[in-house]
Amino acid sequence: AGVFWKHGIFDNSPLTKFVNNQVKGRVVKRKVSFGTVDANNADYVIYDYNATNTLPSDYVDSAIASASIPFAFPQLVRGDKVLIDGGSVWNLDLSSAVRRCKEIVDDESDIIVDMILCSNNKVKIVENIKEFSTLENFMRGREIMSFYEGMDEIEKSRILYPKVNWRYVVAPSEELSESIIPLDFSKDHLDKCFAVGKKDAINAVKLGEGGNYEVIKEYAKRSRRGENVNLADMIEDKIIQRNATLMSS
Repeated sequence: AGVFWKHGIFDNSPLTKFVNNQVKGRVVKRKVSFGTVDANNADYVIYDYNATNTLPSDYVDSAIASASIPFAFPQLVRGDKVLIDGGSVWNLDLSSAVRRCKEIVDDESDIIVDMILCSNNKVKIVENIKEFSTLENFMRGREIMSFYEGMDEIEKSRILYPKVNWRYVVAPSEELSESIIPLDFSKDHLDKCFAVGKKDAINAVKLGEGGNYEVIKEYAKRSRRGENVNLADMIEDKIIQRNATLMSS
């Protein structure tokens, strides 16, 4: 029914209620920006928030709008704008992070950026794609786009802002979702995501500043060539090499 009579297949009102309950009484302790797209004209719209003792009334709605995948979730109507997932046009908005930092410092060399990539670590081979539904086809397209664009955005940003310290990049070293539609919010699935994220963050620190990024970049390069490579193994090998180098020096 959601396909034809609603604004999205899934109802996100329980999510809105849950998030509002979680942030009730809390404050925004740092600069935050949410990227969305106005579906009317395809403009990329950013909502900036500063540290404050009172949570802005539209804060939660902006956060949810920034992740409202078209077709799957309802859009957010704000004034004359119809807001959907910012990832529809820009999957990794690093420029906004640098821009907000430059509100505090003048020299880009004083800016340190850490990144977390959320896309799966590879585009898995699908055997039954001819049987996919409309939503599954849409999500498959997003999966492919996300895999290839993530590293490209980092490379472009490093060229655009050469003085910025691009410190740590954390990316999933193993598959997070077994489904083509990554909308599994079960406890088991979320526990797995948290465990993988914690492990990958620890390994990124072990590899030192920029170390994990170089491994991920090499992994993406070899994957695009069609090589059957395992990111987790590559990271582990690099950690062993780094430890050996540190011990011998």
